[in-house]
Formats: sequence, structure tokens, C-alpha cells
Amino acid sequence: MLRTRTFIRFASNTSGVKVKSSSALKRPQYDFQFIFNNADELIKSAKLRRLPTFGVELVRDNYNLYKNSRLELNKLQSKRKELEKQLIPKKGDGQSISLDQISDIRKQLADLKHQAKDLTIKYSKYEENLFIGADAVPNVISPDSFVSEPQEIAILNDNNGARPLMAENTDHMTVARELGIVNLEAAARVSGSSWYYLIGDGALLEQALVNYAMSKARKRGFIPVIPPSIVRQEMANACGFKPRDQNGEQQIYNLSFKGADLCLTGTAEIPLAGLYSDSELQFDKTGIKKHVGLSRSYRAEAGARGRDTKGLYRVHEFTKVELFAWADTKERSIAVLNDILELQKEIITELGLTARVLNMSPDELGSPAYKKYDIEAWMPGRRDWGEVTSTSNCLDFQSRRMHTKYRSEDNGNKLAFVQTLNGTAMAVPRVIVAILETFYEPDTKRVKIPKVLQKWMDDKEYIE
Repeated sequence: MLRTRTFIRFASNTSGVKVKSSSALKRPQYDFQFIFNNADELIKSAKLRRLPTFGVELVRDNYNLYKNSRLELNKLQSKRKELEKQLIPKKGDGQSISLDQISDIRKQLADLKHQAKDLTIKYSKYEENLFIGADAVPNVISPDSFVSEPQEIAILNDNNGARPLMAENTDHMTVARELGIVNLEAAARVSGSSWYYLIGDGALLEQALVNYAMSKARKRGFIPVIPPSIVRQEMANACGFKPRDQNGEQQIYNLSFKGADLCLTGTAEIPLAGLYSDSELQFDKTGIKKHVGLSRSYRAEAGARGRDTKGLYRVHEFTKVELFAWADTKERSIAVLNDILELQKEIITELGLTARVLNMSPDELGSPAYKKYDIEAWMPGRRDWGEVTSTSNCLDFQSRRMHTKYRSEDNGNKLAFVQTLNGTAMAVPRVIVAILETFYEPDTKRVKIPKVLQKWMDDKEYIE
């Protein structure tokens, strides 16, 4: 169960530029005092992520000015009320106030009004700076994420260390063209580069991967959701996604229709996070709520070059199964992150793919993430590892922007912000790349279908 409320919201993005707000989101409830008190730690967090530090510095420089100006305004307000009381005769008092006294009080009130006007302008400026700054402040970093580079913590389907390679100039697209299951050329004519058609068993393989991932997630208690693929830009911003990169290049597809600033989602994480925006969640005794979303995802992938742009590895549009969870406490969120990782490991292991699990270093964390794990599958055609899943714990970074709260029994039943987590259950094109390159049999020119997928592919053992 949940309760919803509607507000009007101001939004700004991480570059300090206002994002047009037209939804029911209200202004984020940042913890300015926490940022001020932990400025050094948060500046370090930004630097380690290779992000600008101006947001932390802006909050640090304006917080006391904001507090002091608010106190001064309150004092002026109290003084004004006291003076106004003197102008109102008390019943039964019998005393009257002289015209000179009235004139003097009115003069003082006019002076107070002038002072309040000037101070209000300053107060509003300090407040605006706090919101612009706080929006650009990254999350804190988990103590066990302070590693110099991604740290390998496990290998799945190790095969005694064997890392097969495909023949020179051979990769998943060589296989896909042989089998007639992918057509890039037609997609290029229709849509441009980095789009694709999946045909026949290629389309069935996608559906099998989706059905398999959804089935695994449902067995772990994730409730299925089909979310919208178009969201307001402020929703993306509230999740920590920048509308544009620092060079003005397109990172996500922005849409404009009848004055509304919209965008195509790069992941179902955004609409899933927004599902309970401006809401009060009612947790059961587990303190956890979980959804699995199936959606098309859109990535402009600005700046991509070289081998990553070939074939299906990096494309503009793809199907993705996304895990999303809300937890009541930080301690619970840490356990949920491990549960999501275990599910991801199980999926990749059952597919038979060789993969490595990485504890990601700070420079690989986006602004929202407190901690992040990636799983990279071995791709024989690329002769390298390629990311197939990712999972992050964002603590209350997103919920403060989305205003998703719950009643904390440990804190007198007061409202508190939930913790949010997200993870990939299935990024379809990347996994197709790994399957085609791992299970291709060059002698027979066919691909063995992972056993867990066969029931969704007419019980066939091979794509041939």
C-alpha cells in the first residue's frame, strides 16, 4: 500500500541549469547540514568519481549564510509583530497611544519592511545556491569501494582458466550473418547506424532471455512491471541521470511535445524509481519492496568509438530486464544489494557464460551510487570481457529527489526516506553477443542454445 500527494516542483540538473518542471514532483529535500558537515568527504567522493566539486563547495560556502539570514528574518518578523501589537489598543486597558508614538512605530515598521526586503533577496539567493549545489553533490562511497581499480571478487564458470578465442576477424556478427538472425544493413537504411533487426531464431533468443530473466526474478519475489519508456526529464534528473554531457553532446534522446520536456529512458530504473515518487511506502515485515521491469531502452552513446560500435555490443535501442528495490534502512539495503548480485550471478552461471564479478572502483561510480558491482562476460570474438550486468545501492540519493518515504517505527513513526537499489537482470544484446561467441561451433556452423533457454525456443538445442 502507498499514499500519494501532489506538489509542484522546481528542478535543476547537475550542471546547475534549471530543468523545466511540469510533473507532480516537489522540490528535493536535501540534507544541507549533512553536506556542510561532511564537505571534505564529499569533495573526495566527487574527485574519486572524476566529477566536479563545485556542488559541495557551493553548499559549504552558502549554508551558514542561509541559516544566519533565516534567523535574521525570523527576528525581524518577531519585532514587526511586537510593534504591530502596540498599535492595537488592549480591551479594558484605558491607556491610549499618542500620535507621535504611532508615527514612530509606523516609521520603525517601514524600516523593518525595507530591511526584510533586502534580507529576503539575499536569503533567496543563498537558498537557490544550496539547491543548485546539492543537486550536483554525489553520494558518499562505501568503505569497501575505495579500490584503485575494479576488483575481481569471483569468476563464474571458470573452465579451469580457459578463455577461448574465435578465429581472427570473426565475432558474433560473423555468426549472426551465417545464421541469418541479425540484419544491421536493413536497420541502417531504416534507422541509421547502431540499430538492428533480430530475425527468426534471433528474435526467439531475445524472447527466451527475457522470459528466463523474468521467471528468475519472480521466483525471488520481484513483482513484474511494464513501465513507460518516455519520462519527464526531471524524473531522469531525480535518478541522477544527466540530460546532456559536459560537451553538450546528446547522452539521452530528448523529446519535446507541446512544451513538455521528455526523454526516452536509457533504463527502466528511471520509471521504476518514479513509480512511488511523492509517496509513502507501507513496508511489510521484510522492510523491502521489489519490482522487475521489462522495457525498451534507448542510449545515444555519445563518444563511442572503435570495436564497441560494431554489431550488437553497443546499440541505440534494446530490450532490458531491470531489477529495482526499496529498503527501509541502510543496513537492509546492503543486504538487498548482495541478494541482487546473487541473482545476477545465478542467471549468468545457468546460461553457462564465463564471467567475472567486479567490485567497482569510485571512478566507475555515477553520482547516485554508494556501491556498485558489475559482471563482465568473456566474449571470445572481442577477445575481452564485456559488461552484461550492473547493480548499485543508491541509499537515499534518489528517494530525497523522488520524495519516496516510509514511517520508521524505530524513530517514533516519523517519516524517513527509503533506500533504493537497482540492477540488471538481462541486457539482451550483450548477452546475445556472449552466447553467439561462446557457444558457436565452427565445424557445424551452429550455436548451442543454453539449456535453460531451450523451453522458450521450441525445445531446440541449436540455432542452425
